[in-house]
Amino acid sequence: MPRILAVDDEKAIADIIEQFLVKNGFDVVSLSDAEEALKMIRGAEKFDLIVLDIKMPKITGVEILKDMTERNDTTPVIILSGSIGIQENVDVLRELGYDEEEILYKPIDLFELLNKIKKELSL
Repeated sequence: MPRILAVDDEKAIADIIEQFLVKNGFDVVSLSDAEEALKMIRGAEKFDLIVLDIKMPKITGVEILKDMTERNDTTPVIILSGSIGIQENVDVLRELGYDEEEILYKPIDLFELLNKIKKELSL
């Protein structure tokens, strides 16, 4: 069973993603605290995929992606954004190997998320 980490500072969104993915056969850990997520990503726990919100307080999703890149962590990441106007992050995301088409915008279509996860994990 693939293991997924879902990180969104809006706890309700993280919970909805978790519930939906669990119903679809995934083992999911959801967090609304980016600092806790970063500790978990850096720690011994391993995930097959991460669903990551970009705009969060204290630590942003971009900072988490940069940290993962610096540590050569190749865990696949699906990026979530609450606004289409994330132009300030698009260049950084491109440098990290992501393009704008790979970003899911809120409100999230859960079935689109599920399809992206299945594609990413070759399911």
